[in-house]
Amino acid sequence: MATTVAARLQAGSVIALHGTLGSGKTTFVKGLAAALGVRDLVTSPSFSLVNEYEGQHLRLFHVDLYRLRGQHEVDLLDLDSVLSAGGITVIEWAERGEGLLPDGALHITLDVQDDLTRTIAMEEPQ
Repeated sequence: MATTVAARLQAGSVIALHGTLGSGKTTFVKGLAAALGVRDLVTSPSFSLVNEYEGQHLRLFHVDLYRLRGQHEVDLLDLDSVLSAGGITVIEWAERGEGLLPDGALHITLDVQDDLTRTIAMEEPQ
């Protein structure tokens, strides 16, 4: 799935990831990074908030808003500078920065069931 999504991305693309803890958001980003030619180890930015990786043609910005509490903390992150850097931005827990996301963001929701099956739903940009 991540490989299919990666083929459609261009500079400035934003992916908003939604899902519960353990639903596979970071795993999705790892697959996306591999498809973009990132050779570095991709890890969750839960504590650093933003990790940046150099891909084959574009930079990948991996943002995690999980630990942020409220719009004030999201504003302090200066997400606009990341979104305007010309790379591909993937935001985990994107609902916490909903008002800051561009209209063309691709929303992907990952879900894991009790039997550990996973579902992925994509909402195409309007």
